[in-house]
Amino acid sequence: MCGHDIPELPKRVIHVAEEGKNPYLVRGESIYARYAALSHCWGHSREGMTTTKNLEAHMHAIGWSTLPKTFKDAIITCRQLGIKYIFIDRLCIVQDSKVDWEEQSALMGSIYYDSTLTLAASVSNDSSTGLFVPFRPSGNFRNDVVPLPPSFGNHKGQAFLTAFTFVDGRMRQPTDKARFNILNTRAWVMQERYLSRRSLCFVEHEVIWCCGEVMKDHTGHLIGVRNSLNVRTGLKALARVYERSWLLEGPEDQDDEEVGICSKKGGFVCTVNQGDAVDEDLCLSTSKSLPILVHVTQGGKADHILDLRAPVYRTRTPPTSFRPSDDPEFYRFLLHIVWFSIHSLWYSIVSEYNSRQLTFPSDKLPAMAGIASRVQEITHDDYLAGHWRKELERSLFWDTITIDPRDPPARAAKYRAPSWSWASVDGKIGWLSSYLASREFIPPPIQIIEASTQVDGTNSFGSVTNAKFSIKARYVKALWSAERFEFQLAGSFTTSKLVQGLGRLQLSSSSSIGGTSAGFWVYDDRKHGVLPGPPLGLFPSEEELDRRLTCRLPMDHPAYGGSFVGLTKFPVPERVTHIPEELTFVKGCTRKQFEVSFVEVLVLAAAETEKGGFRRIGTGTLYSWDEEVESVEVLTIV
Repeated sequence: MCGHDIPELPKRVIHVAEEGKNPYLVRGESIYARYAALSHCWGHSREGMTTTKNLEAHMHAIGWSTLPKTFKDAIITCRQLGIKYIFIDRLCIVQDSKVDWEEQSALMGSIYYDSTLTLAASVSNDSSTGLFVPFRPSGNFRNDVVPLPPSFGNHKGQAFLTAFTFVDGRMRQPTDKARFNILNTRAWVMQERYLSRRSLCFVEHEVIWCCGEVMKDHTGHLIGVRNSLNVRTGLKALARVYERSWLLEGPEDQDDEEVGICSKKGGFVCTVNQGDAVDEDLCLSTSKSLPILVHVTQGGKADHILDLRAPVYRTRTPPTSFRPSDDPEFYRFLLHIVWFSIHSLWYSIVSEYNSRQLTFPSDKLPAMAGIASRVQEITHDDYLAGHWRKELERSLFWDTITIDPRDPPARAAKYRAPSWSWASVDGKIGWLSSYLASREFIPPPIQIIEASTQVDGTNSFGSVTNAKFSIKARYVKALWSAERFEFQLAGSFTTSKLVQGLGRLQLSSSSSIGGTSAGFWVYDDRKHGVLPGPPLGLFPSEEELDRRLTCRLPMDHPAYGGSFVGLTKFPVPERVTHIPEELTFVKGCTRKQFEVSFVEVLVLAAAETEKGGFRRIGTGTLYSWDEEVESVEVLTIV
């Protein structure tokens, strides 16, 4: 499944040389060979680094004594496995050359995608620690390391008796060693791990094999099917989808929602009804820029034609007929992207990525450049600061998620992405409007007029210096009421009981009465957000701070399994961001749940840097929409 193709080598790789000889750099252009790649935490170590000063010398020899232990262990492993070349970023990229770094960081995804094997220093927090980490005997098992018995003949060594271990009160399985480790907390490493066709994860006292199909421990025992986010397999399936148009034959039972595709309303991004029959010469329009899902019927059974290709890549050949029985797994993948999102794989990647750590926050977008470039290579979609133009109307409605109330999501203090991009926030994010074809989903009434980004350097997937877009949208205004200490919407809206939750700010309208709410919204900068009012002093009282912070939970509301925690007792923020007194709520998708409709909204405020423009400050939910007070205009968001 993972393949055995022989790729072209990266721009530079290390020739591991024979034992006793120094390794050296070679130029990989036009050379096709198998190679390994090292995935590791840099830590504080800076040994074994290529710069403009020693580049030429490294092309002849890299002194063995100058290499940190992790690099030495990786080279030794390649020698033992018979792999002639290895890619190590710190040695193969010229570290003091911005041009070389930008060029290679953009190709990082391809480098790990094409590598025969990735060596992962999973439990090493520094390149001086090494791949081969000694086993640390557990205090609970005094005899878990024993000498080999005489029956092993002349073989010398130790035997390890292992047992389930407990971490934070939870039993850890063998596969957890490959998933829950230091390396997997790092943002840069994510694309290295998930794009690799196969990896050797070096953990304490053993090595675990991970590939697209299985995970095995050092004895060869199957310890589980790889069930972590499998980006490589997903990209392969996505590439297959974009090869051609597909005629998806519907199930015999049209009421079977497990395999059914289309809704009666046709909520897909672009829907075209094509009549009651399928002509043998039927072809799809090559002029439409959006994805096409055509509903057709033949013999009383609904079929569907799917074409996700950009117009320039569409042909007038008939679609390929495809039944669920032809390839069940691929058919399920097609159903998933139709029901949820063309870029659902990307959304999953971004959600996990934002829970990882970055040494340099400015790397937020560059550290995802490898995966982004692979996605664009397949979809030919425009990349916009972490978003894709094809679904920008929906992807704008990302939400910040508080995992630890002591460290809620925060807006970056220094500009690194536009306010509408998830990359402008530190902390976990997600998307609520996940359905595209659900019967209970009405797409957002938003039209993208134009969108543009400017990047710093040559990497189109790298750091952003400026970005904005214009949308034609429906919106309503809300003003701060100092008397009621809440935001009030113009017009009349359906109300419900107050919704309590960490960071949720209630909304009211003229129809609201005591104990009811017209909806709620969440400020993106939960960590530093302060409600409108007079400026806070340098040392505000605990009561004042509690009253003004946006990320607070009423003390009568239980949290964490019914236990009460002092969530309101936050320390004084190092900086605060005051919420403006006038807000703009842009209408998003409408969804129905348990006979109740909800309208998602994008919360905007006036932009300081763009005259007449707006900046995103949060998202929210309304229980209804008042068309009598809405406005329809073109808004510019930066």
